[in-house]
Amino acid sequence: MADEKKKKLSKEEIEAIKKVEEAVVPKIREEEKVQIKDLAKEVEKDLKNTKENLKAQTNEALGDKKDLKPSDLKDNLKKEIKKVENETKKELDQAKEAAKELKEEVKTTTKEIEEKVQEIKEDVKEKTEKTKEKATQKLEEIDKEEKKIQEIKEEIEEKVQEEIQEEKAPKKEIKPRGAKNKNKLAKSKIQEAKQKVQEIEKEVEEAVEQVKAKIAEFEEYEANVLNSVIAKAKKRLKEIGFEEPEDTVVLAKAEIEPKKDEQPLSINDISTGAGSAFIFGLVGGLATVAGWCIYASKLQGVPFPPHKIPNLEELTQKAATIASGLGLEADPTIGAGIVGGSALVVFLIIYKMIISMKASKNLEISKKLEADANEYSKKKLKFKEMVLKIGEHVDELRATTEKFEALLDEKSASLKRAKVFENPEHFDDLNPKTKDTAKDTHDLVVGLEKLLAAPMAKDAVLNEESIEALNKANNLINKQVEKIYN
Repeated sequence: MADEKKKKLSKEEIEAIKKVEEAVVPKIREEEKVQIKDLAKEVEKDLKNTKENLKAQTNEALGDKKDLKPSDLKDNLKKEIKKVENETKKELDQAKEAAKELKEEVKTTTKEIEEKVQEIKEDVKEKTEKTKEKATQKLEEIDKEEKKIQEIKEEIEEKVQEEIQEEKAPKKEIKPRGAKNKNKLAKSKIQEAKQKVQEIEKEVEEAVEQVKAKIAEFEEYEANVLNSVIAKAKKRLKEIGFEEPEDTVVLAKAEIEPKKDEQPLSINDISTGAGSAFIFGLVGGLATVAGWCIYASKLQGVPFPPHKIPNLEELTQKAATIASGLGLEADPTIGAGIVGGSALVVFLIIYKMIISMKASKNLEISKKLEADANEYSKKKLKFKEMVLKIGEHVDELRATTEKFEALLDEKSASLKRAKVFENPEHFDDLNPKTKDTAKDTHDLVVGLEKLLAAPMAKDAVLNEESIEALNKANNLINKQVEKIYN
């Protein structure tokens, strides 16, 4: 039965029970052993005391009854032995009873321990079941969260794919209908193009001003610091008789302005063409009226144009003639209405047609300006990047020349010391270390002068010669520093 219960228990429960048994049962058994040993010692002690008492009593009996006969003495001795045996048996029975009681107590204690162990097992089992339930619930919650995350991920991926497909798919341009919508779209495109051009020109202008400031700062540093450092080094070389380097310092100017033939993009506002459309419409309307006058004159048999300006009566007659000529009642009001209405229709047709043509033309112009603005922005952005690259080059140039300054100051001081302490008449009289210092100073002066003389930029394009000179200068610096510290 216990084995069946054990089989039903999980691995964790079995491990917990084993740990409890290993911790509790040995302790109980050890206590039992100690109690039994103590009881045995007490029994042994009682037996020893009984023997000693028996021996004492025997001696005492013999002492008191020396005059007795051997048979009487023997009887008395038997009685005493019997008495001691009875007492010993009684004590042994008591010891057995005590041992039995102790055994019962041990048995009871063991039973209690087993019950406690069983309770612990059940408690462990219950806690394990609860833990399993909680773990199962947690796992289910985690699975739900993972499913939600997966769903969100799939939605995002789907949207991204849709956006990519939309970007890849050729965009269908929605053609606006009506002159008003066309002009509105054209104005919007032109405004965006203007804004784009203004923004990129502002960025370029800021970049140019920033780099110009860096160049001006470096030129000031070159004039106030580097030239004096170079002059001092040359002076120290001359004082010890070393061949003085030739003057080659001509600081090249960096041209970071755009080429002269590059003109800024000019974007003008568009007009709706309403003024010209009105004039052409008005001309068309007047021509219509003139046509009706010619038609009436032919019906009346009078020449056109008339020799004098017709009066109101003549115009009334012509209006009535136009109405009758069209098969209507010869009413001047009807004729005037026909002339005025047709003139107005012609005016509106011409006006609308010109407005529509101008709107279409404006839309085409705006599209071209938009494309030109995009191309212009790309060119200006590239120009800005080239200008900023020149600025980075100036920063590197400043950092390198500062290293030259530090090394040349140190070399000049060493050469001055050599002049004072060695006081040579010829260069060959100098200490070998001083000669090396002089050669290093000469190399540094030449390297710095070549770096400063290299043309930096032209038309906002960084010169490869300046880049190469900077690389050589840095290599020279690295060799000098390595020589100092190694």
